[in-house]
Amino acid sequence: MPEKVAYVLDFDGTITTKDISKELAIHYNEDQFWIIHNAYKKGELGMRDWLEQSAALLPSNYDQLITTALNYATVRPGLTDFLDYAASQSRPVVIASDGFGFYIEPILESAGMLDKITGIYRNDLALDDHCLPFVRYLHGHNNCKICGNCKANHVNDFVNSGFQVVFVGDGTNDIYGASVANYIAARDRLADLCSIRELNYHSWEDYFDLIKISNLLFSQGFQGAS
Repeated sequence: MPEKVAYVLDFDGTITTKDISKELAIHYNEDQFWIIHNAYKKGELGMRDWLEQSAALLPSNYDQLITTALNYATVRPGLTDFLDYAASQSRPVVIASDGFGFYIEPILESAGMLDKITGIYRNDLALDDHCLPFVRYLHGHNNCKICGNCKANHVNDFVNSGFQVVFVGDGTNDIYGASVANYIAARDRLADLCSIRELNYHSWEDYFDLIKISNLLFSQGFQGAS
């Protein structure tokens, strides 16, 4: 059994059942959002372009945005049990998110789970009544500008400190963090990419699955794709 295990979790669509950044942009300007999103899906825009153009659709009112985000936020089942399980095993759980980011702490606090998270690495949204919101990249890679928040860096920090890392995600740009992790728990688009790249992964739907996967990985030494 590994001495040290850490979990790196995506937020939108992973902690929550919906992508909150996407829902906010749709809520405030659906027609323009789909133009931006379709260009991103075609590869005409990168992740930073998606973030910046989508952020420009939002109002510069923090309280209004938080209220709207909370209305869309449903935490995926089993998260409290999983966080308690990880704590009982002395395993850190960090969030690495490449969305707008500002709503993560309020959502977790509202769900009573903020104090159960070891660390949060996210972008931020600068809100000023006199200009459009814009994204600040607090954890971007020094050289690579594909993503706003380099999830691979966060995984590598744990790996370089002697941890076995389980990356948990669902989205396209989660592949960068997943590809350098020791184990991958994937669903939706991340699962599709793992299959295309022939990366072993474990399928999951809720955090009860994550507990089962962890027990298999670290109690019985089980490895391999599901």
